[in-house]
Amino acid sequence: RSGAGGDTIRSMTLAFRVMLITACLTIAFTAGFNILREHGYVGASWLPFTKVHYARSVASQILGKKQMQGGYLPAAEILNSGGKDLLVQYTADEALERMLVSALQKGQVRYAAFVAMDPDTGEVKALLSYGHNTENLALRATYPAASVFKIVTAAAAIEARRLSAGSLIPLKGSYHTLFRQNIFNSGGLSLASANGPARYWRHITLADAFGKSVNSIFGKIGIFGVGPQGLRDFAAKFFFNRPIPFDLALDESRAIIPDDPYGLAESASGFTRFNTMSPVHGALIAATVAQGGIAMEPYTVSAITTKEGESLYSAGPRELGRVLNVETAEELKVLMERTVSSGTSRGAFRDKRRNIILSQLTIGGKTGTLDGEAPRGRYDWFVGYATRGVKKLAVSALCIHGELRGIKASQVARLAIERYFKPDLALAVRPAAQ
Repeated sequence: RSGAGGDTIRSMTLAFRVMLITACLTIAFTAGFNILREHGYVGASWLPFTKVHYARSVASQILGKKQMQGGYLPAAEILNSGGKDLLVQYTADEALERMLVSALQKGQVRYAAFVAMDPDTGEVKALLSYGHNTENLALRATYPAASVFKIVTAAAAIEARRLSAGSLIPLKGSYHTLFRQNIFNSGGLSLASANGPARYWRHITLADAFGKSVNSIFGKIGIFGVGPQGLRDFAAKFFFNRPIPFDLALDESRAIIPDDPYGLAESASGFTRFNTMSPVHGALIAATVAQGGIAMEPYTVSAITTKEGESLYSAGPRELGRVLNVETAEELKVLMERTVSSGTSRGAFRDKRRNIILSQLTIGGKTGTLDGEAPRGRYDWFVGYATRGVKKLAVSALCIHGELRGIKASQVARLAIERYFKPDLALAVRPAAQ
């Protein structure tokens, strides 16, 4: 229609559409805001991002993946964000970090990274990078996961109810090789499947195979017990091939699981450079086991305030979800504690029963050793946990050696565990006054 009447109708129709769109956007925004508020992302005062993303943007824009002052995360520092000076408080234990830096210097290691976190809350108690002048090694994921990946393989087999800690598995050949004949010509995962004269093979429990890091056993578990898709699924559950939420810029760990049997055996046993992991990720894996299968989001920023004292952000525990059922986590603890008692890290903890601190702790872990190229060297891992009652600590130590071998990752982990639990245990063992 033309004329004044038609113009009026068109104006009313346009106004109605604008009102309708505005109403819909308002409803959607309000609903979304309420959901964020209910989950603790926003408080009474609205921030430019959700609280969690705001904290990460402030910390990462300055620190990012750069080397930290002194090689470790401070307790607090002033960061400038948008022209404003903000006090950023971290969860780190500076005394613990300084002690470890000193130990690494004396231990003559080429490069190292160390991360410790509280399994109950996700608080990062230490984040350390040593030997690199321009980059934070604790955040990189260029390092082969090596035999630490056996945790994933074992968890997949246990949760599928194929194996338990006491399961007996036929073994042929030495522990640390991965010859095809020792995988394919030694039967499957049961003693009944073993073939050939008995003098050519023996049996070993899953716990001992894990503790001693027997490659051929875990190669067979990958082929005959889990399969390529099962291993891929569990790698994803353990945060491989997907981002881990973190305050700082963290590399994504990678796990490449091929379909061909021998490639699958290499991946399942960790005898490959294609499975890579960051030290932060290693601590998260250990924390998940120590926490009974529940993963807590790791975080380093505890609070952000303005110079005037206004609180902009206050952190708290955030659950990432259940990775393992409780029964699987308990079986994994048996395996990881075997590493310390009679496995590949028994040397570092050989006096555990006599040590005034270590004797009161439950300690489990997994070692891993493999050559790598970024940076070049011999990669030496210890990923594990220590607990006493309700107090827990998950650790991830990586030492990268050159031609000369320095302090081992297991020894670095031991030093951190002793230092962390010492204040509590010193009071507990003090003799009564006469």
